[in-house]
Amino acid sequence: MIYKFCPMCSSELEEKSNKLLLCTKCKYKFWQNPKPATSVLLLNKRDEILLVKRAHDPSMGLWDMPGGFIDPGENLEESTLRELEEELGAKFADLEYLFSFSDEYRYEGINYGVVVPVFGAKMETEILILNEESTGYKWFAKDSIPWENLAFDGMKKALKRYLNACGT
Repeated sequence: MIYKFCPMCSSELEEKSNKLLLCTKCKYKFWQNPKPATSVLLLNKRDEILLVKRAHDPSMGLWDMPGGFIDPGENLEESTLRELEEELGAKFADLEYLFSFSDEYRYEGINYGVVVPVFGAKMETEILILNEESTGYKWFAKDSIPWENLAFDGMKKALKRYLNACGT
């Protein structure tokens, strides 16, 4: 159980299911739905996949696909394009929805459920301007993904799904 106290009256919450907490006093229903995020599978001209090295926890120092949490008022595409510009200093016009995955995002001792749509895009340039969220980047050939150093299990499954669909 992530939360212990009601956001309405501060009374104790009772876990009714893995997604529903009920206030013992005011009966407020607190739903623990997954948080929406986005991720991008970027390919260069050589069909290599871009991964960025995380500068912060969770999974600091491990490889990740660019992306992040959706801000209030954004749709999936707006969020994805914003994250790409913030993280990589690059603007994109064409995104292709590929599929989605679910995962856990452990932050400060709490596991948050996330649901992540994955978009695909091609990059013409390989020169990127990283922000403070990443300490580096690298283009990986499809047969040299650093599986043991990837940040999240759901992302590993997503990459494997993509590579299987490509016949790699």
